[in-house]
Amino acid sequence: MKKSKLISQLALATAMSAASLAPQTASALTTWGNGGCVWSGDMAGNLCTIGTGNAKVNVTAYGTTDLAPVQGWETATLMNYSGGFGVKNRGTNDPGEGTNPEHAIDNNGNNGTAGGFITDALLFSFEQSTILRNLTIGWKSGDADISVLRYTGQLPPVLTDKTPSGLLSSGWQLVGQYGNVTTNTNQAINASGGASSWWLVTAYNSAFQNKGWTMGDDYFKLLSVAGDQPPPQSQTPEPASLALVGLAALSLGYARRRRLPR
Repeated sequence: MKKSKLISQLALATAMSAASLAPQTASALTTWGNGGCVWSGDMAGNLCTIGTGNAKVNVTAYGTTDLAPVQGWETATLMNYSGGFGVKNRGTNDPGEGTNPEHAIDNNGNNGTAGGFITDALLFSFEQSTILRNLTIGWKSGDADISVLRYTGQLPPVLTDKTPSGLLSSGWQLVGQYGNVTTNTNQAINASGGASSWWLVTAYNSAFQNKGWTMGDDYFKLLSVAGDQPPPQSQTPEPASLALVGLAALSLGYARRRRLPR
C-alpha cells in the first residue's frame, strides 16, 4: 500500500471517530403544562406528574411559613386552575391564603421575620437533566415578579426548613429574576443555558438577589414551562469504537511494512 493512501485512510478513520464522539444535539423544545397532569393527593405534599419516560416531571408546591422551628420552606398544596398552577401554603400569618388573589403563587403574608414575606414556589423534578428555556403565566394580579433557580448538587435536594437565602448555600443557583412578566407570553429564562434535573420557580424574593422590587404584591399562576433535554452521552459510542479499531489496525500495518527488508 502506498504511503499516501495509508495516510488518507488514517485521516478518514480519525474523522469518523471525532464525528461519532461529537456532542449530540438537543431534542426539540418540549412544553410541560398544567393541562397534562396526573394527580396524586389533594393536600400539602401532593404532586402532579406530566409526561412519561425521560420527559416525565413531577411538580410539587412549597411555601415559606412561620411554622416552628424554622421559618423556612415547607410542603404546600399544589392547586390547578384554568390560568395555571397555584399554591396554598401553610402559613398561619397569611389569613387570606387560598382565596383570590392568594390562591396563586405569591409572596404575600408575614413569615414572622423582620421584613419577611411568605413566598410560594413550584419544584419541577425532571427524570433527566433539562435546560429550561421559557415559562408562561396564564393569570396575574398586581405584579408578576418571578425568581427561577436550578439545583447543581448531585443528590436530590431537600427544601424543607431551609430559608430562601439558605437555598443558595445548599446547592441551589439563582438562574434569574424576571420583573412584571406578561400573561400568555413566552418569557425567556436561563440565558446561560444551564441544565438541571431540579428547577424552582417562585414569586420574587429579595433574599435570592435584591432587585429593588417591592414584595407582597406578586401574584401569578404558572401555565407552563418549556425546554429541551440533551440526549445522554455514552463514553465510547459504538461507531467511534469501530473507527478507533480501524485506526489502530492501519497504524500497525504501516509500522510492520516499514520494518520489512526491501
